[in-house]
Amino acid sequence: ADLLVHEATFEDDMAEKAAGDRHSTVEEALGVAGRMAARHTLLTHFSSRFEKLLPDLAAYGPLGARVACVVDGMEVAVGRLAEVPAVSLKVAGTLLEQYA
Repeated sequence: ADLLVHEATFEDDMAEKAAGDRHSTVEEALGVAGRMAARHTLLTHFSSRFEKLLPDLAAYGPLGARVACVVDGMEVAVGRLAEVPAVSLKVAGTLLEQYA
């Protein structure tokens, strides 16, 4: 697949809470991306109740390099998906600070 958009509401250490609330962790979302060989992955729907809002994607190795964190309302041009990971954390972080 060219693109996977997947929610990643909870951090990896909250897998039990994620399952109970019928949500996913970042690791689970990236597992789906890996199994479907997604060329690009956009993670969204982060819980604002937790201190660490956006995951450190570098910790996920080569797969993390093809992943971007986005926020609701953010628009991404399909032809520019490869550029999104480089700017997504900065843009998403700024939006979260501005509208929190």
